[in-house]
Amino acid sequence: MYVSFVIYFTGISYGQETNSVLWIIDNTTSIAGNSITKLGDPIVIESEVGSAVEFDGVDDGLIVDSNPLAGADSFTVEVIFNPYEADLSTNEEQRFIHIQESDNRRILIELRLTIVCKGVSPHNK
Repeated sequence: MYVSFVIYFTGISYGQETNSVLWIIDNTTSIAGNSITKLGDPIVIESEVGSAVEFDGVDDGLIVDSNPLAGADSFTVEVIFNPYEADLSTNEEQRFIHIQESDNRRILIELRLTIVCKGVSPHNK
C-alpha cells in the first residue's frame, strides 16, 4: 500500500479548549517530532505530491509512541491516502490507524476491502 498520508486530528476538545494535530507521514524516522519504531520494511518513495511511505500491506508498519488524543472529550480524524490495488485474499481488513491507551481503550481505522463478483464476496466464499 503506497501512502501519500496525512492524518489530521482536529476539533480535539478538552472541556473549553480545542486543539489540532497534523501528522504528515513522509519518512520512517519521526512523525510530528515523535520517534517511531518500524515494523517490517516500509520505505520512503517520491510521489506526485512529494515524499510518501510505502507499506507492503502484510507486515510493514510505523509505531508512534504518542497519543495525540490523550484526554480528549471529543475529536475528528481526517485522513488523506492513496492505496494501491489490494489482494483481497490477504489484505481484506487493513488497519492503518491504531491508537491505544494503557487501559486498553482504543481507536482503530481500517479499510474493509470487498468485491462482489457473480454474487460472491470475500465474506461468503
